[in-house]
Amino acid sequence: MFGLLCTVAGQMVQAAEGERRSTTVPRFDAAVEKGLAYLRQERTAGTHGGEQVLAAYAMYKCGIAKTDGLIQKALAEAAGRSAGPRYQP
Repeated sequence: MFGLLCTVAGQMVQAAEGERRSTTVPRFDAAVEKGLAYLRQERTAGTHGGEQVLAAYAMYKCGIAKTDGLIQKALAEAAGRSAGPRYQP
């Protein structure tokens, strides 16, 4: 499912931050929405680290604003892990 989301997201027209655009193919739009719902569900189920950041990136590329709470949480966690001279897994 995630691979499909990435493929469809790659086909989408570059959108301004937070602006959702259609792929112009209804079944692809439905797949993107289903993928976003899955990512939101999984992200709130306690994922962490790289999974969380990758999901946040996919959501952002699909037009979710970087001010979204889940994206902000992932960015904060990534920044916290990379602060200082060493990465903290």
